[in-house]
Amino acid sequence: MTTLTEEIRQFTAGAYERLPAGYIDSFRNLIERLIEESFASNAPKAGDAFPDFILQDNESKMIKASEYWHDKNLIVKFYRGGWCPYCHLELVALERYAQEFAAENTRLFAIAPEKPSFQLETKKAANANFKFLWDENNRLARQLGIAFAVDGNVRNVYLKLNLDLDSVNGEWVLPVPATFIIKNGIVSYSFLDADYMRRQEPADLLAAIRTIGH
Repeated sequence: MTTLTEEIRQFTAGAYERLPAGYIDSFRNLIERLIEESFASNAPKAGDAFPDFILQDNESKMIKASEYWHDKNLIVKFYRGGWCPYCHLELVALERYAQEFAAENTRLFAIAPEKPSFQLETKKAANANFKFLWDENNRLARQLGIAFAVDGNVRNVYLKLNLDLDSVNGEWVLPVPATFIIKNGIVSYSFLDADYMRRQEPADLLAAIRTIGH
């Protein structure tokens, strides 16, 4: 099985060939700024409490986190949007491990600010069976300290690529891709990287779940 890391490497290599160099530079400059600022360094870590959020799912039902985490491990996966090819690759990779997560008494929620109609398309494109939740205006991401404003240079590049985040996500603010494992309202494990082009292997997430136990 091809790893997510290899899929991302292949996609990025192709992107460097397809896109003007200035586009890639704009993306990299934003990533480097976030890393230099140690962005999201105050996000919840193992042992911290996690908010008992209430978000709308892909069936327009309201989901309260504590109704799920009291008897299961809950994976809370923040992604930027289905328009992001790295997020798409990661969501597809997570679906490949869905049965193994379930076997470990673990439930997965994918959370993003993209509006419900777009989120449904993202779920369909990834052929994912897990729940997708709408974080309207990044309220939960802001609360966790993982939401950042897209700068002007990247905004201009996205608009040239026919991506208007105002229309798709509701605002020019994005969450850093982040993953939390929660049990009974406490974070058991967290992973995030300000470089959205780097993603965690689902196999490593599964290994973390098995270390935590049921």
